[in-house]
Amino acid sequence: MLAATEQLDTQLRNYYPFDLLLDYPDAIAQRHDRLAKALAGELDPERLDQETKRLYDDSLTEREYPRKNLDAWAGSTAYQLWGGVGRAETVKVESVFADPPPSLATMWTNLQSLETETYAKIITGELPLSAFDDYAQRWHAEGGDKMTEAVREASAGSK
Repeated sequence: MLAATEQLDTQLRNYYPFDLLLDYPDAIAQRHDRLAKALAGELDPERLDQETKRLYDDSLTEREYPRKNLDAWAGSTAYQLWGGVGRAETVKVESVFADPPPSLATMWTNLQSLETETYAKIITGELPLSAFDDYAQRWHAEGGDKMTEAVREASAGSK
């Protein structure tokens, strides 16, 4: 079925009961590679599939008129910067600090609330981005430094 989609230069989608894109498991990495080659002049852009050609055109638009077309910027930038991430070697790190010590549990709950509330307000525009600096100061002052030290001690003890 995927071979047929290549011949038709389309992507198969099944919209019922939900939107499901049918593609190769490494389609994003493949598209990233073809886009990078086309942008580097190593691949004729006319040989690109329809979606990659759109990303290529968006990339050229973005180069010529930076951030004037946010849709072009978002898609092309995402593929150029993150399209090859699936091929990156992953390193598994086991957490050694799942929960705070009982003496810091209330402080941890308060810090999490502060974080969630601040992030939500910044994301929704209720607070300006500069409010993050105030949040960081409050986080440290309201126990963040103690929590950081507890994590360092727990990490040092697990080695």
